[in-house]
Amino acid sequence: MRTWLFCLAIALPGCEEGDVVPASGAGAATDATLEQGLASVRAAHGFTSLSVAVFDVGAATIPGVSGSANTKKAKDATVDTIYMMASCSKPVVGLAIARLVEQKKLNLDADIGTWLDWTPRHPSHPSVHITLRQLATHRAGIAADGPEDYATYPKPNSSQPLGAFLKAHLAKPEAWVETAPGEAESYSNTGTALAAYVVEKADGRPFSTFCNEEIFIPLAMADTRWHFSELSPEQQARVAHPHADGQPLEHYSFNDWPSGSLRTTPSDFAKLWRVVAAGGTSAGKTVFANTELALFHSVPLFIVPADGGFEHSGGEEGVTAWFRYKLGGRGVVYVANSEQPDETEDAAHDAIAALLAKPWPQP
Repeated sequence: MRTWLFCLAIALPGCEEGDVVPASGAGAATDATLEQGLASVRAAHGFTSLSVAVFDVGAATIPGVSGSANTKKAKDATVDTIYMMASCSKPVVGLAIARLVEQKKLNLDADIGTWLDWTPRHPSHPSVHITLRQLATHRAGIAADGPEDYATYPKPNSSQPLGAFLKAHLAKPEAWVETAPGEAESYSNTGTALAAYVVEKADGRPFSTFCNEEIFIPLAMADTRWHFSELSPEQQARVAHPHADGQPLEHYSFNDWPSGSLRTTPSDFAKLWRVVAAGGTSAGKTVFANTELALFHSVPLFIVPADGGFEHSGGEEGVTAWFRYKLGGRGVVYVANSEQPDETEDAAHDAIAALLAKPWPQP
């Protein structure tokens, strides 16, 4: 599984306070200037499709999209198109951890074996406890991934129960890096999945159900789910195919799926980060307590401080994604259903940043 992080220093376009926030989906307003710019960037850098949602606390979300959701079927992407978010999924695991710490169901510094039916241990450091704080900051000594790649990814859903996969995988010496838990940072998809499984066992609900009931449904994120199988047939038809060399790939997932399989639209995903940026409130209702968000940002829990705000990025076979927000201010989500070659990705990201720095009319 390919993972990476990048940082963009961008000035997001302004929005007037008090504007009505439109719902995501077919009724969401778009801006022609933005979409023309997206088309230009997409064509110049070879993205199959490029979709964004720019938001401001207390103002309108502006979605924009250009390109194809499936080149083989000549199917255009729209603001309703659902994408896999790759590693942009990880901060949702962090919010789930913060919720259970707030509820006193989890402790960041306790041995995670407290909540599991087995106790994961580094084979070279069996006396060292592994904690949620270590998992959330990629310091648990767990390697990034197993040997799997697109050819062996389960399609379209994970093929094993999360706990069974993790127990078997972490029994292998190659699942661990050389350093002991707590000694060094080593980005880990498997570690993210293990953190989600700890949430599942501490709460008693499947992790996907927990997220639906605690986050997605309260925020009316109807197009956001962890598993392809959770989407309705109508929604499944709206999922963009990842593309490689201009050709659509099969929909896929991972057995460590909390590390990167979240599917959503940019506008739906923006609902979550708008509320986080606003301090946890939505329409006068508290969705995340101040203490939850303080913990989420200060540890930090699978979120990356950057340029006075917070962000995460993601890259997978046929997927490029990124989001950023500033507390009390502005944010952006963007996703493409194709990858950038390593040697040109910086230029592509700079082009997107330059486009998003331009103001455009309000819807």
